[in-house]
Amino acid sequence: MRRSVDLSAHKGLVYVDHKDMDDLVKQLETLARESREIRGAADSISATLKKGILISNPSIAITRLEPGMPKWREALLAKANEFEKSVSDEMGDDARLRT
Repeated sequence: MRRSVDLSAHKGLVYVDHKDMDDLVKQLETLARESREIRGAADSISATLKKGILISNPSIAITRLEPGMPKWREALLAKANEFEKSVSDEMGDDARLRT
């Protein structure tokens, strides 16, 4: 036995936005444009990374140290202390690093 439900009383109560091919084309064009923008930004980042990142403070480089964990540890702690002091000088005691 087959039954049917009459839904005509609900017709027009819900708004349905019908899309056509023009809407699809507009969305695809928008997607393509945004994809090109993302690709351009990624290419720019890639080129920058290939060239290398310029470090304006050459004293940060600690690669001149001899291999050995104690020397590296001492150098890193010294750099961290320098950074902490420069930040606290600029921003006051509230900016002190918590250890």
